[in-house]
Amino acid sequence: MTSLLQQAFAQAENLPEWEQDALAAFILEEIAASYQWNNPSKQAKRPSSKIRQSQTSRQIRRIQLAQN
Repeated sequence: MTSLLQQAFAQAENLPEWEQDALAAFILEEIAASYQWNNPSKQAKRPSSKIRQSQTSRQIRRIQLAQN
């Protein structure tokens, strides 16, 4: 792991749990999108960035509602 990524995770540890979960969901989606981008046979199944953003927003909202 790079030092920058370690620094980012160290700072993320100080966030509330719901924000950590939202950040984790975002990171995992970006990794999946990157994998699909680099594997053309998977691109047909890749949702558009607007769909991914919408899904992430819904996940964040669900997490926020669960915390309240």
